[in-house]
Amino acid sequence: MGIQKVTQAVVVVSPAISPLAQGVEQLALYNADGTPFTAAGTQGPQGPKGDTGATGPQGPTGSTGATGSTGSQGPTGAAGATGATGSTGAAGATGATGPQGPSGGVMTTYIAVKVITLTDGSSVALDASLGNDFRWTLGAGSHTLSAPSNPVDGEAITIAVKYSGSFTPLFNAVFDFGSAGQPTWTATSGKTDYVGFRYDASLNSAAGAWAYQGSILGLTS
Repeated sequence: MGIQKVTQAVVVVSPAISPLAQGVEQLALYNADGTPFTAAGTQGPQGPKGDTGATGPQGPTGSTGATGSTGSQGPTGAAGATGATGSTGAAGATGATGPQGPSGGVMTTYIAVKVITLTDGSSVALDASLGNDFRWTLGAGSHTLSAPSNPVDGEAITIAVKYSGSFTPLFNAVFDFGSAGQPTWTATSGKTDYVGFRYDASLNSAAGAWAYQGSILGLTS
């Protein structure tokens, strides 16, 4: 067997290793140290780490995600306790008494109510807000004193009926003469009858009525 060095490998020609057809000998390659030769040499040691390359440009910012739903509102906290009431301050001093006012004067004249003259007719109007003393000259038959307007609860009125003939005065149903009924009117020319009434808002089923207070009959006009 002959051995030949090829670069760093050894070529071995040996027909005994594995006979080939047609008398061609088997070739085997070995390294100089006697180890079998392989096409790739052994890996050398790792070289030093190279410098870090430059940082690449920053990519575009991604789109903002959808906002999450708002959470439910938490319960209201308990109210704090009311603080104690402060003490009342001392009362201020009483001011000085003012001077006494002048004494009232003494009335030296009379008081007279206003006299209201009624207008005669088939229906005689009376406004109770004008006064308390009314005069009615009755000039014909079938003339009726109407229900007074503007009555005030508790108001009293007096009506003087002066006759210019033999006529009987008539009164609206709001004038209540009670169970005794109306007096016998004088109904004579030249005579005067006085009759009084007081307004009571509770009478007539709370509709109000003028309650008869009495009369003075047959006075000379």
